[in-house]
Amino acid sequence: MSRVIYRFPLEVCDQQTIEVPGGITPLHVGFQDGTLCLWGSVWPGYSTVSFPVYIIGTGNPYNIEDPMLIHAGTAYDGLFVWHVFVGSQLDSTS
Repeated sequence: MSRVIYRFPLEVCDQQTIEVPGGITPLHVGFQDGTLCLWGSVWPGYSTVSFPVYIIGTGNPYNIEDPMLIHAGTAYDGLFVWHVFVGSQLDSTS
């Protein structure tokens, strides 16, 4: 089965969860029509899994204890710079 690139609109907040078919390889982060978005390569047709997404502004302290944390990208919004990270797959049983 082929992979497909999906766009995930994000809220500019500390943490949120995205639902992804089959897992994600983050590719890019940026603004589209004023909305912060994450683009990632996914496996359509597979079961949907949940991933935490963390957004940290430059100069803000953070403490994310996730050994699989991936820097998805950095996006610029006027004076603000947002650094987006994708964490480990969330346990579907919790």
